[in-house]
Amino acid sequence: MLNPVKAVGSALLGAGIVVYSYFTIWVLLLPMWSPEDAPFLHQAFPPRRWALVVPNLAFCTLIAGLVALVGLVLVGAVPRVGLEPALSQQQQLRTSTERQ
Repeated sequence: MLNPVKAVGSALLGAGIVVYSYFTIWVLLLPMWSPEDAPFLHQAFPPRRWALVVPNLAFCTLIAGLVALVGLVLVGAVPRVGLEPALSQQQQLRTSTERQ
């Protein structure tokens, strides 16, 4: 039986491989063929300028989200969570397994 966490991880890994392969073909291999030679291949991909726009938008969104998260933590709207709760849960699990 597959662990749900491993299933999600496998799905994310598969999606990442598909996106990476698509982007690599789009940016590196597509310019080698002219639209006259392989029209079906050029129809499968958007214009080349989107190959720069989409990753830049994703990067800017990531940076904006990280800045917003750090700002909320510094203001105190999001509580800081240290390692103490995680460590205490591990200690509780160890003691409960030792008792069995």
